[in-house]
Order: sequence, then structure tokens, then C-alpha cells
Amino acid sequence: MNLKRRKVRSAVFLLVAIAFLITACVEPASYNHIPKDQQPDKTQLAAEIDKANELHDSLITCVDGSSVHPDDDWVKEMLRHSLLMALEDALAIHEKEDASKEQIDLAIEGLLKALDAIEKAKQKGTRVQSEKSALETAIAAAKDKMSDVRKSSDGLDVPDNGKWADNEMFTVLEKVIASAETLNSLDKATQEDVDARVTVLEAATKAFVPKIAQVNRNSLKLEIEKGQLLLKNESLQISVDGNDVHKSRYWVTPSAVSEFDGAIKTASSIYAKTNATQNEINTAVTNLQNASNKFDNGKQFGKNEIDRLALSNAIRNAEAKLADVVIAENGSTILKTVKWVNQEMFDALENANEAAGNLYADDHAVQEDVDAMVTALEDAIRAFSPQPGLLAAGGISYVFNQPKDENIVLSYTQTLSWINNNKLQISVTGSYDSYLWTYIDGNNVIQTSTGNSLTVNARDFGTGTYSISLRVTKDSVPYTKALTFNVE
Repeated sequence: MNLKRRKVRSAVFLLVAIAFLITACVEPASYNHIPKDQQPDKTQLAAEIDKANELHDSLITCVDGSSVHPDDDWVKEMLRHSLLMALEDALAIHEKEDASKEQIDLAIEGLLKALDAIEKAKQKGTRVQSEKSALETAIAAAKDKMSDVRKSSDGLDVPDNGKWADNEMFTVLEKVIASAETLNSLDKATQEDVDARVTVLEAATKAFVPKIAQVNRNSLKLEIEKGQLLLKNESLQISVDGNDVHKSRYWVTPSAVSEFDGAIKTASSIYAKTNATQNEINTAVTNLQNASNKFDNGKQFGKNEIDRLALSNAIRNAEAKLADVVIAENGSTILKTVKWVNQEMFDALENANEAAGNLYADDHAVQEDVDAMVTALEDAIRAFSPQPGLLAAGGISYVFNQPKDENIVLSYTQTLSWINNNKLQISVTGSYDSYLWTYIDGNNVIQTSTGNSLTVNARDFGTGTYSISLRVTKDSVPYTKALTFNVE
């Protein structure tokens, strides 16, 4: 039982007490102390006290109900005060060891009357429902401001130009948003509380100022440039065992070159990554520095008495020149984008390069022969003068006007070079219901395809003359063309 009321008795209760004392003085013989085990039962009184206590604590009091939610009951303050008075009287009787049954019944009756008066006087509140649209707008604005911002302690893990804020700033706004959402979910929230929460949330949102990550790539760029210089050092030779490298020069293995080149390419890809973080850049710098140190520390002096570096460089240059051209009698069948030389010029450089390669591999070569071969090969390279071709890529476009067969024979400028793998692009203007292209070699059908355009590669065919037949339909009417071209 919750016997928590310990207030000073009211004047009425004092008068009752005095009356009991007077009676005791007048008739002392009638007063008898009631032993504890013989006292009247106070169970109902205790239950009514608990009920009154609970009601008293939950009562909503006001003047006219305008501040009370329509779902809640309210009474005037006077009725709660009356209940408190009855409750205090009942508590006093409950604690009185020699309380009589009549006193207990009177206390119960007083509580019941007070409770009944409150029950009859209860009214529903008339408060107007609070307007929460401003709160909902403020919640949405706060969430939107956080939506593209990342949590970070220092911004190093945030992509370049990305927004970030520290955990403390996030926590503050997240807590304010959570509080606002809780209030927004309460039907009985007052307008004053809603307006106050809007003000707090807007202030917290304004105070949430993200930072912009600025990734510095300069250090990585510098390491990439240093690595490229180290890799392209012409004085550094590539060898399997160093036996072909002069003892005054450094060499590295092909696998070391490949590994280091891969490290540079990896670093370059991270450098070019638009959303790279500073941590990624820093890690790439460290990895490339380690790779550079490994590559540099792996250098060894050669074991040969002959210096073949100049010859090696000349051989690589000649091989690149030879790989960049095609052989032709003239440029009439060569595309303008391709360089060509005649057979004589090609053979001259190829023979000089082959002789140089043989000398380079000769374990018994002398320095004088090596130096002379360098001069001879460089002369052959200077005499090697490729020319651009004269042929433009073939192409034709045609509009079908009549539903009848027509032939278009391609001119010599549309002749395709098998060596250069020339392309012939054919397109159809206008819209048709269907397209059917047929490649014809003599009387044999090679291939068919559909679509309003076609690209022919010379190397799809052998040398010779070929035809392509095109059939289109429009409203069930057929149109056909036959295109002839040569491959040389």
C-alpha cells in the first residue's frame, strides 16, 4: 500500500482531534486502548487510499480544458484539493492504532465521495491539434543535409571533393533528429513543444557544416615520374644473367622490369582515379617507393668485357622501325594512315639488323667490331624512310528510289588491301522493313547478315573480286542492289 501522504492536518481534522480529547476528559472511564490484534479491519481503507493516491497523481487540472488534449479528462483544481484533504484524513485514520470502526468507515466514505465528485466532474480536453508540418520539413532538411556526408575522423578516407564531418558533429545532429521524430510521432504533443523543437532542429542543422576532402596527388605524381625515369634509364641494361652486359654497366632481369613496370601502372591508375581518397594516394606512394627501392637495389654490374649497350639500343630502334611499316611497290593501295617502304629498303634495314643481332650474341666479339656495327646499323636506320599511303578508306551510301535491280560497281579507290586490312563501310539511307546482306564469292554464298549498314574487312576474304547483294523490303515491295569490290 502506498501510504505517502504526510502533510499537516487541516483545521477540520484538528477540531475533530480536540473534540476527541474533550470527550476523553469528560468520560475517562469510556476510553479503552484497543490491542493491535483486536483492531478493526483496515483492508478496504488501504485499498481506497491506494486508488485515491493513483487518481490524485494522474489527474489533469486546468481552468477551462483548452490546454488538455481531446483524448484526456480534466477537472478543476478545487476537486483535486478536496481529494487530497480526504486522502490525508484517511491516512491519519489508517495510521491510528486505536482507530474505531466508525472512524474507518467515515474515512472510507470521505474518500468515496471525493472520488465520485471527480468522476462526475471529468470533462474531455478541447486543445487544438498541433501543426507539425514545419517539424516534418525540418526533419527532412536535416536528413538531406547529412545524406551525402561521410563520417570521418580526419577526411583521409573520403574521396576527392567528397563531403565529410567528424563523429561528434554527426552524433549531435542525429540525436536532435531522433528527438524531433519522437515528438512528431506523439499525438498529444503541444504546439509549444513542436515549435520549440523546430527551432532546435533548425539550429542544429545550420551548425552541421561538412568539410570538403581535398586530395593532394603531387607526391604520387612525383614518385611516378621518378619511377619512369628509373625504368627508362638507357644506361641500365636488361639481361638474364649479366654475361652479355659490360662490367662497367648495371643490369636487371626481365622479371624485375616487368614487376616494376606493373607497380608504376598501378600507381598511375590510382593517380588518375577521380574519387581516390588521400589514404589511397598515400598508400600508392608508399607502395611505389618500395617498388622503386627494390628495383634500384636489384641492379648489378655486368660480367662482360665488351660494352654492347649502344648496339642493343640500335637493334631495338631498328626493330621498331621495321614493325611500323608495310611493304608495297607504291602507296596507291595503302591507306593514308599507314606507312610503307619498298622491298629493297625493307631488306636493307632487316639485313643490317640481323647482322647486328648476330654480333650482339657473339661471345667472342671485340669492342671494335661492336662499335663498327653500331655505326653501320645507325646508317641503315637513317636511310630507312617510310612514306604514308595514298588510299583513303572506302565507303558508299545509297538511297533506294525504285523497286528494281540496280548495280553499283565500286571504283578502284574502294579496292581493299589485304595486308592493311582495309575497311569498306556501306550504309543505306531511309527506313525499310527488313535488310538482308549476302556475301558472294563466284557462285558461293559466304555469309549473310542484317541491319541498315555493313562494314567489310579485307582480311575476311582472300584476294580477288567479290559481290555483296543487298535486299530490302518496304510495304512488302522488294528493292535490291549488287555491290562489287576487289581485295588485293
